[in-house]
Amino acid sequence: MLRKEPNIDLVITDLIMPEKEGIETICELKQDFPPIRILAMSVGGKGSVQDYLRVARGVGADLTLGKPFVKVALF
Repeated sequence: MLRKEPNIDLVITDLIMPEKEGIETICELKQDFPPIRILAMSVGGKGSVQDYLRVARGVGADLTLGKPFVKVALF
């Protein structure tokens, strides 16, 4: 999608997904589209939500958000 629409500025991704994990997605996006901004969110999994979000930031997420969140957290 990003190759077809190069004007996309932000990708919002969950970290736990069925087909491809968010960490893998973030790594691929940052490799192929370095300037893209990424918001990663998670409710956690086997580890704590903070652990997941810390790893996401470490691999290139610009912003992270723990779930559940309230709408005001997006502003």
